[in-house]
This record gives sequence, structure tokens and C-alpha cells, in this order.
Amino acid sequence: MKIHFFRRLAWLSSVLLWALVVAQGNQAFRVFVQRLVAISLVRLVWVAPAQLTLQNQFWVLAAGFGLVFIGILIVWVGLPQATFAHLLTLPVSKLRTVVFSIALVLSGIRIAQQVVSAPLGDFLWSALAVSLAFLFFPLMISLYRGQGRAAGLSLTLGLLLGFLIDILWRAAFWTLDLNWQPGTVATLIAASMALVQIVVAWLWYRTAAIYRHRPLHPLSLGQLWLAVFLMQNLTHHLGLFQMSVGWTMRSSLQWLAGANILSVIAVLWLQYRYPRRYPLWLRMSDVLLASSFLILPWGRGMWFACAILAVQIGLALHINLVLKRMDEIETPVHLSNLQGAFVYMLLFNLYVLFGGATWLMLLPAGLLLWVTWKDGLWHFPNPIEKTTPYVRLPAVSLLGFLLVAFLVTFWLGWQPTQAFVPTDLPTQVRIMYLNVHQGMDSSGEVALAHVAELVQTHKVDVLALNEASREWPNGGYDVPLWLAHRLGWQFIYGPDVGDLSGNAILSRYPLRLVDATRNSRWPFSPGGFLTGAIETANGLLYITTMHLDWGVSAAMDMRRVASVETYLKTHTDLLPRMVIGGDFNTESPLPRQVLRDAGFQNAWGTQLPAYTWYSNSVQRTLDFVFASPNLTVSRRQVLSVDVSDHLPLMVDIVP
Repeated sequence: MKIHFFRRLAWLSSVLLWALVVAQGNQAFRVFVQRLVAISLVRLVWVAPAQLTLQNQFWVLAAGFGLVFIGILIVWVGLPQATFAHLLTLPVSKLRTVVFSIALVLSGIRIAQQVVSAPLGDFLWSALAVSLAFLFFPLMISLYRGQGRAAGLSLTLGLLLGFLIDILWRAAFWTLDLNWQPGTVATLIAASMALVQIVVAWLWYRTAAIYRHRPLHPLSLGQLWLAVFLMQNLTHHLGLFQMSVGWTMRSSLQWLAGANILSVIAVLWLQYRYPRRYPLWLRMSDVLLASSFLILPWGRGMWFACAILAVQIGLALHINLVLKRMDEIETPVHLSNLQGAFVYMLLFNLYVLFGGATWLMLLPAGLLLWVTWKDGLWHFPNPIEKTTPYVRLPAVSLLGFLLVAFLVTFWLGWQPTQAFVPTDLPTQVRIMYLNVHQGMDSSGEVALAHVAELVQTHKVDVLALNEASREWPNGGYDVPLWLAHRLGWQFIYGPDVGDLSGNAILSRYPLRLVDATRNSRWPFSPGGFLTGAIETANGLLYITTMHLDWGVSAAMDMRRVASVETYLKTHTDLLPRMVIGGDFNTESPLPRQVLRDAGFQNAWGTQLPAYTWYSNSVQRTLDFVFASPNLTVSRRQVLSVDVSDHLPLMVDIVP
């Protein structure tokens, strides 16, 4: 009876410990990416002279990303894998102590990252946390595999529950207006999570003594890396989901959390109903994945939402099979653990380099299906009843946890939003133009709360943004969605620098999308226009924000001129009542002359602002606002505040 109780407790504690480390790893991963971008692009980007041609700028950036890739490969793949190979030679009792110690260190990092926070400190803490998580996972798998028992299900549930905890954590921070950066409430929550992780790790350590067999090296985890990459950047990507579906932030979070819950239920149901029919599991998984990825590139609205749900369930089934076969099925391995880790890092760098391009998700999905076919798992016979789980699955406990998760998701979705929708049509509209710099200020700190305070303090009616990131790559913040949620406003979005960074317009008045033009799909060659319309007392007012190519060469100026000319020629019916502005990315008068030739007036007249962009001691005037001659600019102001590397431009327009 005592042995049975300890096995049940060991099973539950291992699932929870695995889930907590997965959740912390995902959170540390997002912080690491944001700090990496802040340090490399914010502080070091001007090592590459702006006078370089676009081709040379590309090679400078490619070299930078190559160095980042090598560094990440060493820290996240090389060191953890080498350490893992050494630790696997230890006796199982010492290996349990190592796993317990890693869990304690991760708990300490969670607290330290909140208490002692600085850009470089966050970068180092998060890099260490991810590296330790990448060491923790294969060690746990090896311990379980060495027992000759069917441990794959517990590890699968731990992984899925970890992603569920992560999405609920993010939902709480979004809905309750918290922040992963230092703050009293955030620190208390982080300390509570760390304490829970310590208690669970201690329970696991005390009960894991029943595992006495020598640990075995898991060779077949290459597919797991691909599945985790897809979960991180597709089925749990709030920005991509909301951009494709168009729902509110809360509805989007509820759907993603619900997809997690349903995937856990699907795995449990198949485990109870068909515990040994692995080819059936795999065929269901591959059919769901293949059909969903035929829909994702063009699907919008409910089609995209259902495809994401199907992908999440398909990945859950696939992960369970991969983790179960490691100790039950002897099959060829065409993507080893080390190869999978290398592919994961390569995909991560491509994801950042190409601006979160949606089509990139087809690469890991196709590779996952190809490896499954090469391994021949579809035709592998069902395994015989030679292994059994440690204990009978505590279905009541798991279903209770899922019920609590569902209730938390439902509650978060019903939290009230402070929204004010004016009933009277405006006679004057205050517009703020801002290159929001992916939501970061000049030092790389996330500054969205300061942007929202600035809008409220100055009673802005419309906020027009450039470089409005959709969780790429700024620590998991969807810039337009976050600001719209905080302000209670509507917003529209158009891709520009990659799929997940572009232009956005937010408005306290009812807003409709008129046009979103993207001149180039190359992520480091921006050229996008976004136009929205609001109803005023004197008719429709069209508001356009644009982000032109970067670089100061003559060829780049010609590209900017061509972009503005093309946009004006294709929207002649809107010009009489249009305000157009944004980041011109040049001090050259040529793009501005195109607007003047079309009849537009510079909101600042001939007296331009002293500067609108700054980096260290360099200052330039790159941002401008123009208005149709039928409109009156009654006020203009440049706000000297550090909410971006650009200064906000504010104009009052009388339609």
C-alpha cells in the first residue's frame, strides 16, 4: 500500500514538476529574445553604417545573426548536451539529486529575475534558465526511460500542462495589467510560483527513490524539438492568432487555453480507449497536421481558429507517441535528439530573421511529417502488453486540474474592460504619430505602459504606430492589442517588417480599415502604408501611417519616392480628406516633395522639428506629418519623452 501511494505521488509530482519547468522555460525564452533584440539591435545596430547599400546592410545583419546563432547553439545545445552526456554516467541516486538541484536553481532564477532586473542581467538570467531547462528535460526522460515502464504519458501530460500554465500566466498578466518586469505584484506571483516549484521538486525527490534502474539515453527526441517549436510559435502565439482571426484579446486567449485543455483530454481519452494502438494515434495526428497546414496559409477567422485547434491536438498526440516509443518501441531514428536541437535553433534564428513569417511554420511541419514517414511508424505493429504505467492514472485529479484551468480561463475572459466610446461626432481630432520601436524605449525596456499613459495624459483621439510588433520579438507583447486593451480602443493592423511587425492605428472613435499596403515582403526592407477612417462632424477623415525603407543611400531615396508616388496615385479619392505621416527613415526632402506636389501641407510648415529620432549622441529628423489642404492643423507638438527611439508627433486636425 505504501509503495502504491509513493508511486502515485511520484507520478503526480513528476507531471507537475515537468509542467512548471516547461512554463518557466517558455517565459524565460520570451524574455531572452526581447533582451537579445534590445542589446543587439537597440545598442549595437549602428555599428553597421547607415550609408551602406541595402545589399551590404543585409550582409552585415546576416553576419550578426550568424554570430547570434553560433552563440545560442553553444549555450542552448552544446553545453547542455555535453553536460547531459557526462551526467548520464552517474549513478541513478546522484542523477536524481542533480535533477532536484536544477529545479531549485530554476526557482532561484525566477525570483532573481524579478528582484535584480537590468537589461544585461535579464539577458543572462533568462539564457541560464533556458539552458538549464534544456538540460532538465532529457535528464528527466532518461530517468523514466531507464525504469522499463510506460512513462511517456506522464511526460506528455507534463509538457501539455506546462504550456497550459504558461498561457494562463500570460492571460492573467494581460487581463490584470501586470508586467514581467519588476513590480510588487509580479514579484509576489513569481515568488509564489518559485515556492510551489520548490515544494513539488522536494516531493518528487523524496518519492523518486523508487526508481533504481540505470538511466538510458533518449535518442528519438528529434521530433519532440519540432513539435515544441510549432507549439511555441504557432499554437501559442497570441499575436499571430489575433491577427488572423480578428477576435478580442480575451477571446483569443480563451480559445488558445481551450485548445490546450482539449488536447490533454484527447490524449487521456485515447490512452484509456486505445492504449496500445500507436499507429492509430499517429495516423490521427498526421491527418490533423497535414489538413490543418493546408488551411493555415489562407485561412482567416473561424477557419484559422479551427486549424490551430487541430494542430494543437495533432501535436499533443504526436508528442505522446514520441515519448512513449522511447521505452516501448524500437524503431529507426532519422532525427536524433542532437539533430533535433540543432534544427530547433536554426528555425528559431530564421523565425527572427524573417520577421515571424507564417510560411516558415511549414518547414518544421513538413519535416515532422517526413521524419514520421521515414521512421516507418505508420506500419509498425502495435506493441505487446509488456509494459504498464507506474500506477493507475489519477483521472479525477487531472480532470479536476483541467476544470480549474477552464474556470480560470472563463473568469479572465469576463473581466471588465475600461472602454469609453464617444457618442458625439468629433469636430477636432488629436492624432499622435509614433514609431513605437517594437514597444521598447531607447534603452530596450518595454515601455507600453508609458505609451498608454502618454495617450491618456494628452487626451489623444487616434494613435498611429510604426514597428508595432505582434509578439516579435519583444518578450511576448502584442503592441497594438496590448495598447487597445489598456485604452479600451479599437485598432487596425497592416504587416510591414515581416508578418508580425507593421503599422497600426488605434482610435477611441469607431474605426474601419480602408487599405493596408505592403511594398515588400522582405523583413528588412520596410515599406508599408495603413489607412483607416473615422466619422467626424464634417464627414470621413482618412488617417494614414507609413513606414518607408531604411538606409540613406540615393537608391533608397528613390525607393521611398516610388513608394509614396504609387500609394498616392492608387488612392486619389481619399487624398482630399487625408492626414498622412510616420517614419520616413530619411532626412532627404525628396519623399516630402512628392506629398507637397500632391497638394499636402507639412504640419510643421517650413520650421521642421529639431529631431525626432535619437541614438546615443546622434539626432535626426525622420518623422513627418502632412495634411490635405482641405484640413486645418490647429496645433502641432513634438513630445520629448523616452517611450521609443523616436519622439511622438502630435497634431490637432479640424476636418
